[in-house]
Amino acid sequence: KRLIKLEEADQRNYLHGRLDEAQGNMTSAVTFYALAVRKDENARAESRLISLLKHEQCGVRSSAAAAVGSLKLESARGALESLADDGGPNEGGSGGFLGLGTCDSKQAAADALKRLPAN
Repeated sequence: KRLIKLEEADQRNYLHGRLDEAQGNMTSAVTFYALAVRKDENARAESRLISLLKHEQCGVRSSAAAAVGSLKLESARGALESLADDGGPNEGGSGGFLGLGTCDSKQAAADALKRLPAN
């Protein structure tokens, strides 16, 4: 974390996201990537968020879908459409709010698509 502070300001949120992801803190990683896109217009963070739409864990896909939807990332449209159509592994497993209920990344992707500008 001390090394991240030495980096350029517009790279810090992205690097915090990478560190959290490496440590398995996916919720925090998605938050930092979204912040890097919103605040710093970081293209690497945008690309990473989109790639997380294909993550093996449903909760990570759902969080990434919510993030790209709130950011209105048109570049994520194709990945969101695929996720909304096909879902992913562990779809419907536990992992909803506070680990209760079921996880539905297909629905999260469909909701995110509604937030994108119309073509």
